[in-house]
Amino acid sequence: MSSIKDHALRYHLANELHARPFPTLVAPCRAAYFAIKKPQNAAARDRGLDRQHLIALLDRHGVAHPQPEATHYFGKIGRYSLKWESHTEFVNQQ
Repeated sequence: MSSIKDHALRYHLANELHARPFPTLVAPCRAAYFAIKKPQNAAARDRGLDRQHLIALLDRHGVAHPQPEATHYFGKIGRYSLKWESHTEFVNQQ
């Protein structure tokens, strides 16, 4: 029986996945998840527009902005927590 070989990027990808773990929730609670994707050519979208949307939301709640080139953000907005990530094809908010 032959063994399965690891993909060359396996450890790098696993480390990236675990670098931004999902928030911990305690029941009972409510959660919302949004994934926003352009219907065409999403990988080539203007990511500055994604960031502008995040900044507008943070400004509305008087919350500090992430670093200019950040691809993820986690923080409190009012009594809620927000996790925002920019991916190649889409943006997600939890």
